Amino acid sequence: MNTRLGASHAVLLDTLRTSPDLRDESALARVLDLLAARRTLDLSDLPSGDQATLIAAGAAELLPSTARLADLLETAGRPLVVKFGIDPTAAGVHVGHGSR
Repeated sequence: MNTRLGASHAVLLDTLRTSPDLRDESALARVLDLLAARRTLDLSDLPSGDQATLIAAGAAELLPSTARLADLLETAGRPLVVKFGIDPTAAGVHVGHGSR
């Protein structure tokens, strides 16, 4: 895969192949650093459907749908803004809404 995510995956696999024993503190630190960097990785070089699928995989529920998110990512023409809203009286937390 010729994307930032693909490159990150290749580095991670190479690290695990060359240092399979993660009891080695330096190898474990490299793996943890790679995984931490992937949490904020720019996915804009992936197709919009793949971006939406990855975002949905990290969410308990995506409304209205993963397909709608993919459509927004495809047609927005700029980064999608996601607003985070918390109802302090509710039992759970949710993302308020996204806008283009």
